[in-house]
Order: sequence, then structure tokens, then C-alpha cells
Amino acid sequence: MASVSNTLPKHCRHKARNLGYVLLSGKIFYTGRWGSSESNTKYERLVAEWLSNGRQIQQLTNDTPSFRVDDLIAQFWIHAKQWYQYADGTQTRELVNIRIALQPLHDLYGPTNACDFAPPQLKALREHLLHSTNQKRDADGLCRNVINQRIGIVKRVFRWGVEEGMLPTDLYHGLAAVRILAAGRTRARETAPVKPVTEADMRTILPFVSPHIAAMIQLQWLTGMRPGEVARMRLRDLDTSQTTWIYTPQMHKTQHLGKVRTIPLGSQAREIVKQFLTLDRDAYFFSPARSQAARRTIARANRKQSEISRWQIARDAANRRSPRERLNELYSSVNYRQAISRACAKVGIPNWSPNQLRHSAATRIRKQYGLEFARILLGHASATTTEIYAEVDKQKAIEIAEECG
Repeated sequence: MASVSNTLPKHCRHKARNLGYVLLSGKIFYTGRWGSSESNTKYERLVAEWLSNGRQIQQLTNDTPSFRVDDLIAQFWIHAKQWYQYADGTQTRELVNIRIALQPLHDLYGPTNACDFAPPQLKALREHLLHSTNQKRDADGLCRNVINQRIGIVKRVFRWGVEEGMLPTDLYHGLAAVRILAAGRTRARETAPVKPVTEADMRTILPFVSPHIAAMIQLQWLTGMRPGEVARMRLRDLDTSQTTWIYTPQMHKTQHLGKVRTIPLGSQAREIVKQFLTLDRDAYFFSPARSQAARRTIARANRKQSEISRWQIARDAANRRSPRERLNELYSSVNYRQAISRACAKVGIPNWSPNQLRHSAATRIRKQYGLEFARILLGHASATTTEIYAEVDKQKAIEIAEECG
């Protein structure tokens, strides 16, 4: 039998926040301002309770007045960094949404007792978001959907606290009773529904983006893939043994639910992918580094030898990296969206995003083959989700109305 160490957990200092904390059974417990008598007393109490409970933390009284909202946020953040990540260890974008949503909670209620955070406090936080503005993007205030999303994240944090035994069980039930903002019944700004991009607008910008971005746009248009799925295409994830290739992304939105995502590639999609096949099975087909290297090669070939100065050669040598480093880079959703936005500005058409390509594919597939086939190809578990992406064929409704008189 393995022996139990007699070494007691140390009382540590969080330098950035000047807080004391102790690590017990893999979880962090904050003790208050570093060096204060209250901090030392709480450290001794936590360790004593931990030892008396057989080095377990189920019975620790973390729901005392000293357990603040900031303490809950800190512990949830440790959990979130482990939970919201793909199989290869890269973090999902949900962490960004969580950080933004919890900042107002920290500003307003950080020092307060977490057990005292009830529906009135949550509604006050929602009212604060209602008046929040961002000079760059939200000059007219946050929209209703964003406010509902951020309040939902706050509820998620307190639900996790109840689940981990840090908060009383009835706390989350009260917060869950706070309803979301309903459309047309609030002062929150409403946003226009996302529309599918037209084929004309899609093809107009293709000459004004890199070949890698152009290929990603066309693949999304043909298959209805998510932006992250098309950006992560690799030879390892591609089954080319049959006439119709099958792409099975290893990382996708519903991976944590145990679902497998399969994307068939038709003849047009296969011709696009063939141009970017690599010998390295782990290399991403679409890489900003490879795209930039190809562009520099063409520019260097078209440049006169006299125009190449010594400092330019030295600069290229300094920026040169190993082939492995170049091939393993991929486009982020932000880079992808920005490339499309810049192209739209160049040609003078309304800006559209990569997600609108998915809307377009859903609308086209549903119109030709029905809602069920659109659901299968888009990878939705429910047809209700497909309804969000697929625009209703209004022209068909008009024709029926004319026939019916």
C-alpha cells in the first residue's frame, strides 16, 4: 500500500493579486489578503478540515462569507482551461467568451460573498450589460443576443459551483429562474438576422484573396463546413479510398458530445483539395505561412536582381523557419474573417462572414433535397438547428398562394 505523505500543503502567495492560497486535492482555495491574520487563520482551518476529512475536500466550508465571487471565478477559470480544449490541447474560442462575460461580474460583485449572489444581483448585472458600450463595435450598446449569452455564462459558473459543492444547492435554482431577454420586450438592441451570401458576392472576391483563402471559401460554399472544420483539413483526416472522399475532422463543435462528424467531398470539392495535398499527413492544407511563402517566391522571381538588396536577403534569412513549423500553421477564424472583410472592402460590396457561406449551403441543399438531407450534411443533431441556417423558400410559398387563389 502506498504511504501517505505527512507533508502539509504550503500556504502560497498569488503575487498578481496579493492573495494567499492553498492547493488541496488539486483545487485552489484562496485565503484572503496575503500576510493578514484572517488569511493565516483560514489557511489553518482549511488544512485542518482537509486532514480531518481524510485528505478529501467534500466537507470543506468554502461557502462561508470569506468565499467570494472572485474565488468562484478563479476556480472556474482553472476548470475551464482544462475543459474547453480540443484533443490536441489547443483551447477553444469559448474561453474568450467566458473571459469577456465574467469581467463585469468581477467588476461589480468580485469582493462580495458568492452565496449572496441571487436573482436581484443577476438582474442588476444584466442591466449593467444593457448600458455597456464598446466604442469600436457596440456604440449603441450590446445587442440582446450577446447579453443573453453572457448572462448564460454567468449562470453556468454558479451551476458549476453548486455541482462542485462550493455553493448551496438552492442558489442556482434561483438564478435559473431569471428569464432571458425576449425579442421586442426589452430596450436591448436587436440585430438583423444573418442572411446567406449570394454566389455573385462569393465569386467576386475570389481574385482578391490568396489561393488558400479562395479554396476555403469555395469548399465552404460547396459542403457547408464550419470555418474551423475547413481550416483544419489534413491528409490524415481524409479517406480517399472511394470515389467520394470522406473528411472526418478530429476536432469539431460537437466532439465533446461523443459525435463523429463526416463530410463527403463531391467532384468539385475534390478538385480544389487536390491542389493543396501535402506529403506530410499531419500538415494543414491551408496555411498562412505557406501562402505567404508562395507569394514571396512569385514576387522574388518577378523582381529584378538589382532590386534585391543585402538587407532584404538578411531579413528573409532571419524570418526563415523549419518546414515543419511552416506546415503546422493554420488559419484562425479571425484571420479568415478579416481576409474576407478586406476583400469585400476592395471590391465595394457589403461585408459578409465565413458563417454566411454555411447558411448559403444549407439554403441551397434544403431547397433541392429537403430539410432532412440538409440536416445530415451540416452535421446537426436536430432539424430545428438546421432551420436557423436554412432560409425558407419564399418563392415556393408565393407560387402555392397564387395557385390556391
